[in-house]
Amino acid sequence: MLRRVTFLFFCVATLGCNDFNEPYILFPLGVTTFRDAGAGTTSSHVYKDGMIQSFTETSGNDTLTNLEFFYNSNRLTSIVKDSSTAGYELVLISGYGSAVTIDSTFSIAGEVTTLKEVRKQLYDVNQLLERIELTQWNGSIAVRSAYELDWTGNNVSEIRAIGINEGAEAVQHTVVISYDDRMGVFSSNIPYVYTLLPEELYWLSANNPVRFKLDDHEETKYRYYYNLKNYPARILTNENEFLSFTYVELR
Repeated sequence: MLRRVTFLFFCVATLGCNDFNEPYILFPLGVTTFRDAGAGTTSSHVYKDGMIQSFTETSGNDTLTNLEFFYNSNRLTSIVKDSSTAGYELVLISGYGSAVTIDSTFSIAGEVTTLKEVRKQLYDVNQLLERIELTQWNGSIAVRSAYELDWTGNNVSEIRAIGINEGAEAVQHTVVISYDDRMGVFSSNIPYVYTLLPEELYWLSANNPVRFKLDDHEETKYRYYYNLKNYPARILTNENEFLSFTYVELR
């Protein structure tokens, strides 16, 4: 279900109100384009009936990845990735919207189907993502890893990348994030978890990241320029590169 907020505005002469006190529906916004000038990439999202239908990332005239989303009674059930004449990848999603979601990714080429990855997503009682567990296959070799997310309120305050070897876990990298107080770019109730890399899942937060601290590296800072609905329109990084966004109302 989409989150939406209802405000009741009273007539004020300076606002040019009419004689009726009617509820005003403020719909959340979904990202339509995300341009990274430094990387030279553009990510495009297409929605229908308030749900994401497709995601495409391009670089110049080249398509880097394409996702098509499929639903059953508004519940996400599968994703088709990078479909071409040579084949495609199929992500089957079990338990979407519950405490445990399991994604199984198959590589399909002609009549040959190969299990490529299994991803388990674990959520807390507030439906905040706590942990992602990955098992990826390279031939007969299985490689396991995980990501853990700590939340402060509705913002991801820390992400830990974890390596797993014969059941033993070791933290490899830690990112600590702080935020502004405006509407988050990817804060709408859309499964952006499938369009973002695990280490980028801070974008799922209610607000926008302004400072990042990766391990012992120098802190990264973002400067935001907002649109009239308090969503970011552009971001200037500390490397003087711009990220820019456009949106559509999710009705």
